[in-house]
Amino acid sequence: MHTSYLQDHKKLMKKNDLKKMLEISGKRAVLGNILPTFRAIAVGIKEPHTLFIKCYLDTPPRNKEYETLSDISAEIIADIDFDQVEEVCEYTTKPLSKLDSFDGFIYVKS
Repeated sequence: MHTSYLQDHKKLMKKNDLKKMLEISGKRAVLGNILPTFRAIAVGIKEPHTLFIKCYLDTPPRNKEYETLSDISAEIIADIDFDQVEEVCEYTTKPLSKLDSFDGFIYVKS
């Protein structure tokens, strides 16, 4: 079975390297996967090797938002071998400056 460089070297990677790869993978994953209700998407790495992804929404979440966030997570997991995924969709009217970016935003509505 073919595995990615990240999967083969997961334990050797420094956390900063993993965060950078998460940022790159996440930004690629959102291409074509953004809904009009998405305000921002933040990602983070929780121990032990868990992907955390949170989508901030303009409206209360519906099935479509959850499904699309899962699609984005799946794209990231195809690049980086996380053991678990935690996905959250949250409706909020807070300004962007008040939202938790965790390890970084991979999408922000302009």
